[in-house]
Amino acid sequence: MNDTPKKQYKKAESDYFRAYLEDGGLSMEPYCRCGEQLNEDYRCTTCGHDCRCTTFVCDDEPTLAAVKRFIEEQPSFEGFRTMLAAELD
Repeated sequence: MNDTPKKQYKKAESDYFRAYLEDGGLSMEPYCRCGEQLNEDYRCTTCGHDCRCTTFVCDDEPTLAAVKRFIEEQPSFEGFRTMLAAELD
């Protein structure tokens, strides 16, 4: 079970994945730009937006490093942006 606190970043300019490390692995949760966590269909139940997450908002520096490695290893994520959550606080 995921005991990591849910974090929403209302200042996000686009849809995003919240990225964090859990049990030694990288975890990601999709969020709408309005701050609502998304379901598997990526349609926001709050604002009705069909979301497309192309940014990773990372909880900390170790997570940012893990996300950058993930992007390098997964060609389908080429062009995705990364940022630290502290940039949105």
